[in-house]
Amino acid sequence: MIRKLLFFVLAIVVSVYAESYLSLYYPLGTPLQTSTGSARSMGGSGTGVKESFFGISLNPANIANHEKSVFSSVASFDVNSYNDTERHYFYNFSPSMLSLIVPVGAFGNLGFSFANRTKGDLNFRSVEELQSPVPESTDTLYTGLIRKGGMNEWQAGWGYHLANDIQIGFTYKRLYYSMQTDRVYGFASGESSYYHEIQRNTEETFAANGVKVGAILPWGDLTLGAAGEYVFVNESDIVNSNKLREDTISNKSNVTIHPPPSATIGLSYQLTSEWLLAADIHTVLWDRFISDDNSSLRRTYSTSAGARYIPSPEYIFATDYWRTIQYSTGLRYEQMPVEGASEVTFTLGTALPIQQSSALLNIGFEYSRRRDTNLNDFTEDVFRLVIGLNGSQKWFQNR
Repeated sequence: MIRKLLFFVLAIVVSVYAESYLSLYYPLGTPLQTSTGSARSMGGSGTGVKESFFGISLNPANIANHEKSVFSSVASFDVNSYNDTERHYFYNFSPSMLSLIVPVGAFGNLGFSFANRTKGDLNFRSVEELQSPVPESTDTLYTGLIRKGGMNEWQAGWGYHLANDIQIGFTYKRLYYSMQTDRVYGFASGESSYYHEIQRNTEETFAANGVKVGAILPWGDLTLGAAGEYVFVNESDIVNSNKLREDTISNKSNVTIHPPPSATIGLSYQLTSEWLLAADIHTVLWDRFISDDNSSLRRTYSTSAGARYIPSPEYIFATDYWRTIQYSTGLRYEQMPVEGASEVTFTLGTALPIQQSSALLNIGFEYSRRRDTNLNDFTEDVFRLVIGLNGSQKWFQNR
């Protein structure tokens, strides 16, 4: 059903505004990257990285890896473009995530985060001229599909350091989803001022609980990491409204909603003191997604790999600042829930130490291309400027 709707939208030669057509392939909106700037610059890899500024979003076990309080934040400026008969460009700026880790002594560490998890904005409008039965006159058909909303998440968790430098972590998640979809159909007859319009509005909302667990296991210069997420079944409220001229008819219903579980395995390798390599394999079980839409979705897999280089990590910050700057790059491939659709992302970034290396400023560039092999010559390109700020401070002194 999703692909049929997309074919319909693309088949009409119209005046169009849209952020992403292929976002329709995701029932809850396009997934957003919720990792820190350091991880995003390495293609999104970091499940198997045991470092302060990799945050808790990829692996809750990283909560345990801190003797100081650590915060991380990320925002991005996006330029989206797609081609149908011509190239269109759209711009967006939004915060991505904010996290905080606080040590609590012998009891381990506590972690908290907020992230924008999905985004489903779409604004499609068309104006089509039709042949009128009245001689030397035309009728006009107006069509609109406007969608706005997405899902955000709050996390609170705990991490603990076991023997042999093994780390474990657990987070509780609270997810909030809201999506409003407006369908507008209008018709103007000939040269007259007569205009007929029907509006169909749907608003879907739900709140759900979930958990995420993770572990990090060092083995010499190699570090293994694993994390898994499960969101519990919940009820979604759906309000449908049909408006014809001055009359509005509304009804409310409830449907069962079950967001898909997911799992990630990652590893990192400290090749030398200057070079760090990392890779992740991630899967989302969209074939277990439950909602009122019976569209057939597939289980998706994604892979990412990245590298980071620090010219002289042993140098003291005040001695030679430029040799402590970090340089990162990475590549990520992601499948979409609909057969034949995928996304490839290339990342490049740098991290600038500040305040005697107790803080880090990430500046990253990402380029993504989305495509569907069933849509000939249609691609979506996304350019992102990613800014991340990380800091650490020892709030409590050991006695």
